[in-house]
Amino acid sequence: TCALPIYSSYYNLALRDLLFYYTEEKENKMIEEYTKKLQGTQFAELAFTNTGNYYYNLAEYSKAVEYYEKISNNIDSIYYLGRSYLYLNKKDEALREFNKLSKSEKYKTEYFYYTSFVLF
Repeated sequence: TCALPIYSSYYNLALRDLLFYYTEEKENKMIEEYTKKLQGTQFAELAFTNTGNYYYNLAEYSKAVEYYEKISNNIDSIYYLGRSYLYLNKKDEALREFNKLSKSEKYKTEYFYYTSFVLF
């Protein structure tokens, strides 16, 4: 028999693909299980981002925050983390995240809009 090492690239690719499958099927328990299995792999950030997006799109902002907080330098995740905090009425946390967008060309308009919204 041929057993793959637990952290081989093929194993991690299979886990990533299963995560995508369970996201499409809306299998919350399996999504969380496979996201945990991808922690510590080259797909961890992707798994946290996709799981955060999954919960964000379901308007489960507390769950989305749980995953977005695990990502430190992905500008898209920072944006959605800020919006999730805003939906949860956590304005200080939202403002902290929106301020990280200040130098982003992609989110320049959103930075001005949301920081103004939170402050006024």
